[in-house]
Amino acid sequence: MKHYTFTFLLILIGCTTCLAQSRSDLEKKRRSINHEINKTNLLIRKTTNNKKATFQKLNLLKQQIDSREESIEVAMHHVDQIDTMIDRKMTVVEVLESDLVVLRSNYKKLIRQLYRYKISRNVISFLLSSNSFNQAYQRWIYIQHLEGYRNMQAKFIQQTQKDLTQRINQLEQQKSEQDLLLQQEIEQKQLLADEKKNKAQLIEQLKKKEARLRSDLKRKKRYKIQLNKKIERAILEQIASAKEAARKYQQQQTKKPRRQQQPAPSILLEDEASRQFAQQRGQLMSPIYHGVIVGYYGRRNHPLFQDVIVNNNGIDIKGQYNSVVRNVYKGEVVSIFTIPGFNNAVMVKHGNYYTTYSNIAKVYVKKGQRLKTGGQIGTIGRDTNAGGHVLHFEVWHNKSKENPANWIKR
Repeated sequence: MKHYTFTFLLILIGCTTCLAQSRSDLEKKRRSINHEINKTNLLIRKTTNNKKATFQKLNLLKQQIDSREESIEVAMHHVDQIDTMIDRKMTVVEVLESDLVVLRSNYKKLIRQLYRYKISRNVISFLLSSNSFNQAYQRWIYIQHLEGYRNMQAKFIQQTQKDLTQRINQLEQQKSEQDLLLQQEIEQKQLLADEKKNKAQLIEQLKKKEARLRSDLKRKKRYKIQLNKKIERAILEQIASAKEAARKYQQQQTKKPRRQQQPAPSILLEDEASRQFAQQRGQLMSPIYHGVIVGYYGRRNHPLFQDVIVNNNGIDIKGQYNSVVRNVYKGEVVSIFTIPGFNNAVMVKHGNYYTTYSNIAKVYVKKGQRLKTGGQIGTIGRDTNAGGHVLHFEVWHNKSKENPANWIKR
């Protein structure tokens, strides 16, 4: 019976350990989300000083609401896991309490048995009253067995009591943690309600300027088309240049004996650079320190005008005035150009991957310059349409666009 109880407890404790690891992951995720919320809060407070209703405020509020909802969802999941852990620990406590009752009962029976044979009071007399040496030896063995069993039972009782106390303390601690999380959840829901109210009010203010805003959107769309064409052209030039260099090298190699022919060093270097960059998916630093994503990759409905589809080849990251734009991974500056509405744009090559940084007010780099990870590219420019300082960031693999949010470490 004891073996089955012990096995059962091991299974429960093992399950609890898995849950504890999962709770640790949830707590890490919750801290990350709250960090994003704090960054967005800081930017919202800065934009609040500007009484003008802008898309930037709307995007920040939308981002804040999304993060808040995710934080609440994670907290609820966390509470559910604590519930499960409490239930399992309660089961362990009940098993330990039951074992303790049985152990104490058996111990009392053992003590009564010892006293009934008067062994504990006078062991020597009990041995000397034997009818033969063999009987005395058997009695001695019996005494040793009883004493050993009594000591073992006493240790079992002490250990079980210790385990029981520990589990009860853990239960109380987890219940306190659960109460705290529930209180935080209530506060988060209240903040969420306030943010949704602010968002609704801001939308009403923006709708009063609909004609001008739609005109701004059309102008911004034209600027983006120009930017996209410029980026695509720059990438195609790089690909064509690499192919031409490889062709010329291969042409030279064909003049040599086959045994002396070697692949182009530039191709080997590019392949290695591409491999290294590909390994950084989900690990790249943000191009702006403490930046907040306010515009996401892909086709989406406009937050204000539902009949307008916004197509974004990258992500838009809100920063503070004069924030430094950082190179996300080591590479070579291959293009610098100017686009209306986006100030300056810089393209960095990482093998057959490319990162582009648009809306840079002051450029610190030049074409052909090699940059290390985190190297300064320039300072972020002001986006007149967004009403703040926003960097447009893109990631390309040859001629294919990638979602930058999947590359940046959160």
